[in-house]
Amino acid sequence: MRPSVGIVCVLPLVRPFVHTFSFLVSYANLKNSLQPQRITAFDVSPDSTRFATGFLDGSVFLYPISALPTSSHPPQSLTPAPSTRVVARPHLSTTTHLQFFPSSRVLLSAGADFSLSILPADLPDPSTTPSTNSSSTASVRITPVRTLRGHTRPITATLILGLGRNVLSASLDGTLKLWDVSNSALLLSIPAPGAQPILSLVFGPPTEHEHEHDSDHNPIPDPPPYHEHATIYAGLQNGSVASFDLRTHSARILVPPPASSSPTTTNGGVSSLAYNEQHHLLAAGSSR
Repeated sequence: MRPSVGIVCVLPLVRPFVHTFSFLVSYANLKNSLQPQRITAFDVSPDSTRFATGFLDGSVFLYPISALPTSSHPPQSLTPAPSTRVVARPHLSTTTHLQFFPSSRVLLSAGADFSLSILPADLPDPSTTPSTNSSSTASVRITPVRTLRGHTRPITATLILGLGRNVLSASLDGTLKLWDVSNSALLLSIPAPGAQPILSLVFGPPTEHEHEHDSDHNPIPDPPPYHEHATIYAGLQNGSVASFDLRTHSARILVPPPASSSPTTTNGGVSSLAYNEQHHLLAAGSSR
């Protein structure tokens, strides 16, 4: 047996195996704490009381946010006590995206394993948590309360609709999916134009319920409550930006990809989007 922590051992298949395995788990935890994984996702709760980090190995850590003491000295690096840390392993591989629900008590995570997880984001009460020293690896462990599966390639972005009854997810499989969280059900799947992989998402302008018509000038029915933002903008891998309509279940190219400077040059994907509702401006970012 060759564990991933970099040691080789032979384990007897009798009762001492339990003690040996426990030792290996403790050793792995200590080694991981000394050699932390690369952070691949990050989010701060809406009420600014906690933050979450996602890692290359599919784990998610949740920490409280504490105010720095008032001082004229430069702030020092703070390491939260392990007893205040919440740990989960919702994904088999890289955690690609994290987003808190509006309540700040629930966390949505997405992974390269094609799945979404709904995690409780409650922090442990320090007054009821056993005290631990700074070298301890003790922490509160949680498991997902919901797991959503339906994508066929890594998930790249998510959006939470309203208070969180429904969520949207985008993937390298070139689809935008709408989910019913409480029932763990897939409600809708819309392919991107040209089946292009989707890299980023942002809400478009709020839905106007009056004078809405489709391309044939037929009135569009009022959307369900979770379609308050029926228009979703998505950044695609070919450098274009698409507009998805949750009411008509359709997508179109909003901004075409920029012209390549040479036949051998490819456009960079749109990896980030930001929309300013007041000025109706859409900003796009790319790795190129």
